[in-house]
Amino acid sequence: MAMTPRAVGPAAVALLDSATEALFMESETALRRELEGCAAAAVVLLPWQNAPQYVARDDGSVTSFLCSETVLNRLTAHRPDALPEQLCCLLLKAILSGNLLVDRLLIRQLPYPAGGIAASDDESPTAVLMAHRGRVDHLRTALRYLPPSGENGLAIRVGLDTEDPAPYRPLAASVSRVEFYRGIPAPAGPYAIRQKLAELSPERLLMFHDSDDVSCTDRLSRLRPNMAAAECGMIGCHELVVDEIRSEVRAVRYPLDVSEALRDGPHYSFLHGTSMIGRQAFFAAGGFSTDRIISCDTQFLYRAWFHMQIRNADDFLYIRRRHAESLTVQGPTKIGSDFRRAIEQPWGPDFEAVKSGKLPLAKSTLMAVPGSAKHELVPLA
Repeated sequence: MAMTPRAVGPAAVALLDSATEALFMESETALRRELEGCAAAAVVLLPWQNAPQYVARDDGSVTSFLCSETVLNRLTAHRPDALPEQLCCLLLKAILSGNLLVDRLLIRQLPYPAGGIAASDDESPTAVLMAHRGRVDHLRTALRYLPPSGENGLAIRVGLDTEDPAPYRPLAASVSRVEFYRGIPAPAGPYAIRQKLAELSPERLLMFHDSDDVSCTDRLSRLRPNMAAAECGMIGCHELVVDEIRSEVRAVRYPLDVSEALRDGPHYSFLHGTSMIGRQAFFAAGGFSTDRIISCDTQFLYRAWFHMQIRNADDFLYIRRRHAESLTVQGPTKIGSDFRRAIEQPWGPDFEAVKSGKLPLAKSTLMAVPGSAKHELVPLA
C-alpha cells in the first residue's frame, strides 16, 4: 500500500494512504489546530462513511495518521525496519503498551469541518467505572488517557477483581485521585464489580470502560453533549480495534439509532465499553446480572431497550485492544464459543417475544439475575 508523507506546520507530519490523502487538504487547517499547545500528539485519520443501519460493520484497515514529529521520530527509531503502512498499528500498539507516551490521542474522520469540533463546557457529574483483573500495565495505560479525576465533574473508580492486590498498590499510590476498591471474595467477575461500583457512585452519569482499552482524549467532552442533544438514556460510539494478534488496526462503525436497530431485531449494534448512561436510567432498567462473567452487557442492552432511547455518536472515541488474554478471544469464553452461545441463546427469542407482547418482560430471561455469592467492594488500603 502506497503511503504519502506530508509536513504539517513546523513540527508535525501526516502519513496518508490514497483515500485519506484525497480528503486531507481541505481538513488540514482544522487538524493543525488539534495539535496546538501539545508537545506530543497523535491523531488517527480515516475517511468518513455513513454508519450502518442495523448491525456493527467492520470498515477495514486504518493506516493513516497525523502526529508530532517527536512522536514519529521516537517510533521510527524503535522500528527503523517498519514499512510505512505498518506505522499506524505500531504507533497505537506503542501507546497502548506504555512505550510511547502522548499528551493528546484523537481519531478524526475526513473531511474534518473547518471549525473543528466545538468544545463542550458540560460538566455534568460523571463517574468512570472500571473493573479490572489482569495486567497492571493495561490498567495503567487505560487510566493515563482519561481526564484527571476531579476536573470537569469527573470521578474515576476502579474495582480490582483479584485475590492479591499487592501488584496494584504502586499504581494506586501514583494516581491518588483515582478511587481504588477491591472485590471480596475474588474473583467476582466484571459485572458484579461494575454493579457494585455503580451502586456507590452518586454522579448523574456513569461511563463504563474496559480496563485493557483506551479512551480518546475527547471521549468525555464529546459523549456528554451528544447524549444531551439526543435526549437519550444511553450513548456509545464507534471504535478502532488494535488487533495485537494480527498486527492491524480496523475501524468498526455502529448504528447511530440503536433503539431503531434493535426494533428490527436483536442485532449487534452497541459496544458496552464505549457507553455512557444516566445513573437513574441504569438502575431503572435493572442494572447488570451478576451471575456470569461474560455477556451480561448484551442482556442489559436488550432489557434497556424497553426503558430508554439508546444511540451511538458518529465519532470514534474509543480504542479497543484485541489480545490473546481477553475473555472474548481465549478458551471457552471466546466470541462464537458453544459456552457463550448457550448463555446468550434464550435472550434473542425472549427479546422478540417481549416486543410482540407474547411474554412479559418480568418473566423473561432478560431480567437481571443476582449471583449466588455475596460480594462487596472495600477501599484498597
